[in-house]
Amino acid sequence: MGKDDRLERPPVPDNSGRRAFLVLVVVFVVGVCILMMRGRSHGPRPALVTLTETLAETGPPYGPRPTAATLPTDTRSMSFATCQQTLRQTIRTMGVRPRDVVHIIDTDGYSVTRACTSDGTVLITCNGPDRKMAVTKSLYRDGCPT
Repeated sequence: MGKDDRLERPPVPDNSGRRAFLVLVVVFVVGVCILMMRGRSHGPRPALVTLTETLAETGPPYGPRPTAATLPTDTRSMSFATCQQTLRQTIRTMGVRPRDVVHIIDTDGYSVTRACTSDGTVLITCNGPDRKMAVTKSLYRDGCPT
């Protein structure tokens, strides 16, 4: 039996590429999780701050007139009483005159109020049963006193 007659062992598969790929996937997933955690707010933001930020983003309308589904709306959870208080404070802060405030619906558990500004309207909805406040900004003055 010579040296050439021996059986050679099959080569051991190189798994380093597979391991490197798995390490890369794990690092990516952990990085995404960290970024998502950083982006989370630490509690609800006051509706007034959100409304002010929403109004600051006002720009000229381009393209077709938006529908109710495409208007920027911000929703927050809060009691009906807190919503009503925030509504009044927001209207005062915006400097909207009383004659430019339209109370569309005003019941014990639900209200819809339109604040007419020089560059559009802000529709504020307080929903008592759902404990929600919704603020919708529009660049159009539909429903405002002339």
